[in-house]
This record gives sequence, structure tokens and C-alpha cells, in this order.
Amino acid sequence: MDKPVQVGARVWWVGYYEPGQGLQCNPYLLIDGQEAIPFEPGGVLYFPVVKRRSYQL
Repeated sequence: MDKPVQVGARVWWVGYYEPGQGLQCNPYLLIDGQEAIPFEPGGVLYFPVVKRRSYQL
């Protein structure tokens, strides 16, 4: 899964799943018009992936 997944009317899952890892990155992005806010953005190690996936929207 390398693209954001819509889970609600304005909510997207922008994390990723890596098999074999005990802890996964599960950030969500709420979009309202031209504004967006991330929820549970994860740590610094995951941020490049979260940022890239968020910009795909």
C-alpha cells in the first residue's frame, strides 16, 4: 500500500504497513477544504513516508 486510503468523508489514513515490524505507523489526515490536520503523525523515522503520502491527496 503506497497511497493514502480514505476511511471517512474527509479522513485519510496516510501511514504504512511494513511486514515483520512490531509497531506500525498509523497516522490519519483530516482535510477540510484547503486546510488539513494530521492525527497521530508518528515519529521522526516515519515522517518522510507520512509527508509523501499526505501530498498525494
